[in-house]
Amino acid sequence: MIIVQSKNMKREIIDYFKISESKIQIIYNPIDFDEIDNLKHKKIEEDFDSKKINLLEYKDNPYSYMYNSDILILTSNRETFPNVVL
Repeated sequence: MIIVQSKNMKREIIDYFKISESKIQIIYNPIDFDEIDNLKHKKIEEDFDSKKINLLEYKDNPYSYMYNSDILILTSNRETFPNVVL
């Protein structure tokens, strides 16, 4: 059994590796992004001067923001090879 997180991932496994569809199970990511967003804003307001921090919503192309930034904060504790930096 192969577990994937989306229909697109399932389709890629079938197309690229010629694996039977019956051997692939989709389990969608159970993360509640709305709750994370609410907690993020609450925590920032509690811990920092929110006038100095600007939290942006999701951007399809963040590169112009990164290019014009003085600092990049990578918040992942477990990412062994941080592709965002590349």
